[in-house]
Amino acid sequence: ISWSGLSVTTTTPLVLTYTAVVTATGNYTNFAEITASDNFDPDSTPDGTPDTDAPVEDDETSATPTVALTSDLSIAKSAVLTTDADGSTTISAGDTVTFSVTVSNAGANDATGVGVGDTVPDGYTTIGSISNSGSESGGLISWSGLSVTTTTPLVLTYTAVVTATGNYTNFAEITASDNFDPDSTPDGTPDTDAPVEDDETSATPTVALTSDLSIAKSAVLTTDAD
Repeated sequence: ISWSGLSVTTTTPLVLTYTAVVTATGNYTNFAEITASDNFDPDSTPDGTPDTDAPVEDDETSATPTVALTSDLSIAKSAVLTTDADGSTTISAGDTVTFSVTVSNAGANDATGVGVGDTVPDGYTTIGSISNSGSESGGLISWSGLSVTTTTPLVLTYTAVVTATGNYTNFAEITASDNFDPDSTPDGTPDTDAPVEDDETSATPTVALTSDLSIAKSAVLTTDAD
């Protein structure tokens, strides 16, 4: 960007402005310097060829805005039958299901320090095989310190056994991120409220009702003809 033919009085500083859109990556340090003046300057020399050398005179300067990293995280959840205990081929009491929690990053930057919380209701028991060093306490599965790139979604998994009765709706949400998210806010206290942002979700597997029926038969004398 070049300006020429400017006038600067001894009483009023001259302010030059322009706008630019910040990119996701790159160098953000911006340099400016005096390139010409009709008058002699006692302590600096105009440079007709602007450069990005470190400023050493008072007629050159630089500015480096602090650019915050952003990551648009979203989350999705699914469940599949892993162990079919009764051979029904559908999810039913006693079966083991595997839950998958998929965290995606629409950019602009890779996300670090990501946390996820998954609230497991009373329709499940025997939680196990928690991936990515997650932990469970009181029906809440927690992951922390995760990284999610802009190119590859992160899939978190665990297993649970379906009970005969209870609530089967399972909630998951982003609990933390080092980066700013433009359309959602991480919730450090996972809950079971209806999801309203793209960093929270729920899944309700269809659990088939089962009944173990049995039958018995007997005979009694009704009419004794003789």
